[in-house]
Parts: sequence; structure tokens; C-alpha cells
Amino acid sequence: MPQIVIVMGSDADLPVLEPAFAVLRSFPVSWEARVISAHRTPETALEFARGARAGGVQVIIAAAGKAAHLAGALAASTTLPSSAFRSVRLVWEAWTLCLLPCRCRAACQWRRSL
Repeated sequence: MPQIVIVMGSDADLPVLEPAFAVLRSFPVSWEARVISAHRTPETALEFARGARAGGVQVIIAAAGKAAHLAGALAASTTLPSSAFRSVRLVWEAWTLCLLPCRCRAACQWRRSL
């Protein structure tokens, strides 16, 4: 296994993660990206996390989606350094929904409270 593994819950996150892949390519480390869903394949996620250290993985990076369960599921099952980050695309979707003109009174009140 590589030193660094980037895990995402869906292959729909691949375009969002391309900049991260470009950064990793610039360093002399081995890495790979995997699609493992904490929702659709929880056993696979747990099996990966539990066996990662024995396989030589040193860091797990989880691309957090809207629910962000993948990062927690992986971190709970390993002692390896695990990091999560929100997908820029998903954050942008959330903000654009909040910034649309008063589609929902609750959303507008929430936006004003920030």
C-alpha cells in the first residue's frame, strides 16, 4: 500500500480532488485514491482503516461530503493520522443555497446570524 491514501465516498468527488492529486504528484511520496463509502459499504471502510497500518499506509485523508461520515468512520477504526476536509464544491453548493434571495425564511435568518 502507498504511504498516503485519499479516500472519497463517491467518484463524483474526483474532479474536486484533482488539485490535491497534483500537489501529491509534486512530492516524492507514494499515494493513491480510493472510493469507499461509509454509507454504502461500511464493512469495506472499516476493513480498510483497520488494515491500513499493516499495509504501510502512514496517513489517511478523507474527502468529506455533505454528511462527512467517512472521515469519522475511518478515524474511529485506526490509530493512523487521519485528516478530513470539506469538498470545495460541496461547500460552494451549500453557500449558494444560503445566498439565494429568500427562498426560505429560515435560510435567510440563518444567513443573517453569521
